[in-house]
Amino acid sequence: MTLFEKVIEIYREFYICLHCLGRMFSLLGTDTTNYDRGKSLLLAMTMENHRVYLSRNESHEDAISNLEILAEKARFNPAQSVLHKEGIRHDIITSTEKCHLCNDIFNNVPTYAKIAIKNLANLEFKNILIGTALASQIVNREDSFKAEFNLLDSESFKNHFNREVGKELSSILEKPPEFSNPDITVIYTLDFATSEVNLVIRSLFIKGRYNKFVRGIPQTHWDCRACRGKGCKSCDFTGKQYQTSVEELINPEFVKEAKAESSKFHGAGREDIDVRMLGKGRPFVLELKNPKIRTLDLEKIQ
Repeated sequence: MTLFEKVIEIYREFYICLHCLGRMFSLLGTDTTNYDRGKSLLLAMTMENHRVYLSRNESHEDAISNLEILAEKARFNPAQSVLHKEGIRHDIITSTEKCHLCNDIFNNVPTYAKIAIKNLANLEFKNILIGTALASQIVNREDSFKAEFNLLDSESFKNHFNREVGKELSSILEKPPEFSNPDITVIYTLDFATSEVNLVIRSLFIKGRYNKFVRGIPQTHWDCRACRGKGCKSCDFTGKQYQTSVEELINPEFVKEAKAESSKFHGAGREDIDVRMLGKGRPFVLELKNPKIRTLDLEKIQ
């Protein structure tokens, strides 16, 4: 079966959008988009069938049938124009039927980008990545479709969505994509009718050294041994075994400046509570989780 014959077979049974038509043959041809691939495919088929129709050979009637499928089932305007020009009557399609594979999601990429932009407001980041979690209904329908028509050169729904929404967001926000270590990953949870957006914000890591000039201060927070942090008479209801720690002295200002949700102190090695830390100090790394601000004035904080 030729490529053109397979497309006709698809449209006899289902309506799919140009994005999905193109991605069903995404591995064929390069340096183009799935939308342009799908449109070019239908245009080439329209031209070939128009040529066959004009030749008046034995395939004349097949060409008319194919043009009618392209005009009516694929809703392709150039095919409709050819039939009109040649005086061939065909049904005028006013159907609101949506794409069988994506439910017209790919025709509404800007809408999905706007949803993410609202969630990204007031966040500082230099780059971005898009991820998708698909409902089983979408995955199962596409798998069945590919199996029915033996489509072996396709691109997945997820890859196409991630790329197209990513391009739209990068253009609007003027932020490049980053595939290995993005500042923010936008995760879309999709089914045919609804969508939800969640953000995965990469932690901000601050490397430094600290000195401890007095004894009796632990490196990290300790819960009260008696109540395990719940608060009791033994700890004066603070929930803490010791009044403060190096972690509690360093972390709060960074959390405040980065507008982070929380933090984690990573000291280089263990340190007894009754020792001091002099000289160049002990190295540490401070992890700021879900920061809204990533560019900090470290001298000011120090």
